[in-house]
Amino acid sequence: MGGQLQDWFWLHNGETVKALAPSGPWSGCFGLSRQPLAPLREYFGSEVAWDMLWLNFLARWTFVPAVGSLVYTYAIALSFVQTGSFDSPFLPIAGGVLMVWGAAMLFFWVRLSDRYGARWREEVRITGRDGLNADATLDEVVDEELGEVRYAYPEWKHRLKRLAAILFLILPAAAVAAVAAGTLDARARIVEMEAFPRGALFAGLAAAAALFVVVRMVAFPWSRVMTHWENYTHRAGFQYALGARCFWFEAGAHLAPLLYMALVNAPLLSRFPPSGNDTVVDALVLQASVIFLAWWLAAAAITSLQQHRYAVAARRASGDGPLEGPDFSSEEQARRPPPPDTLWSNAWLSLQLVYAFVLGAICPLAPALLHAWVMQRLHWRRTSLLYTFRRGHPHAAPAPGFWGDGLQAVAVLALAVNIPLVLICSRMLSVWFPDVTLEERWGFLALGEVATAALATFLLARSLRPPPPDPDHE
Repeated sequence: MGGQLQDWFWLHNGETVKALAPSGPWSGCFGLSRQPLAPLREYFGSEVAWDMLWLNFLARWTFVPAVGSLVYTYAIALSFVQTGSFDSPFLPIAGGVLMVWGAAMLFFWVRLSDRYGARWREEVRITGRDGLNADATLDEVVDEELGEVRYAYPEWKHRLKRLAAILFLILPAAAVAAVAAGTLDARARIVEMEAFPRGALFAGLAAAAALFVVVRMVAFPWSRVMTHWENYTHRAGFQYALGARCFWFEAGAHLAPLLYMALVNAPLLSRFPPSGNDTVVDALVLQASVIFLAWWLAAAAITSLQQHRYAVAARRASGDGPLEGPDFSSEEQARRPPPPDTLWSNAWLSLQLVYAFVLGAICPLAPALLHAWVMQRLHWRRTSLLYTFRRGHPHAAPAPGFWGDGLQAVAVLALAVNIPLVLICSRMLSVWFPDVTLEERWGFLALGEVATAALATFLLARSLRPPPPDPDHE
């Protein structure tokens, strides 16, 4: 193999790494200080810079909900001790605050991403072939006037493949739906055998395990295979499509059983309020909290194990180097692991956003655990890129990708779910507004859902707008 290139990678610069490293252990651990992004973008490229911008934004905007969720958790725990029900008078307040806070987050994130996108778009224009999907099979097209070679894939072929991929994705969607329905049947059987709340706890643990397996072991790999087969020309397009599919598979798998429980148990036939002591809120709080906590602990264990393995590999790469860390020699960096794919870690974070803002009123600890997760990942992401992994190729990205745009879906789902939860499922709205009738609740529900549909239509139309003309990537 002499004389042949076997591998190549970008080298870290020790002085630059020291300048980019956090100023102290867990600096900005409360998410109240934004790390400067210009040096990171120049060193790692705008793709990594978008990820850091997104994490910094979440760190700042999830701090207040995290503190509030701890207070709310205490309030509903006290309500359960005193009344035997999780349906606390603070539930309508929590649902309303999460809807407003999610909408505000979306507004400021859109402004922030538009501003940074305008700044960083020039970098995307001058990157040449770096934006191409290296795993795609592309045709060479020679410009007759300039003699330049461009790589593309016929649009009609891509459209046909996308249509076929959607049809093939029905298979994992059916598997996810079957498991979700199976968890409901299992819940009913377990609850019949075991007394409340022990039966509901067992059912929640079983549901969390089943959903984890079918989504992560079936839906995610199948989505990657189908998205790769579609042959996206650009790297950003491939990542966006794959991220969107994984997000909707996982969010749908976790939301569907809870929404079905709310529909079949909603206290509508006996008029409002419910005639019995138990409400649907009790079942929803217990199931959502148990499933989320079981899932979160499993995700935290897997993530910690992965990070430990990478840290061990980095220490082995350092060899007999200095005790304070790597020496940044080419030999030491060659022994480092390459930067990993961020699909799973982004999916972990996005599902926690769903639980925190869509289901936060019935899963009170979700915002606090989300903030803790964001801060841990922000610290790990920044330090590991510098000290644990090889320096990745500085890819340019025109936009934050689906994981940033996914906040639109979270904000819309928060409105669509919390409006009926507050108006119909909970009986505690009458504590604050005792004169509101059931017919008025239905009217407010219809008005709110129509407004939510209008917002979803506007956001979808905005996302489908063509990007600014780019003469270098026509």
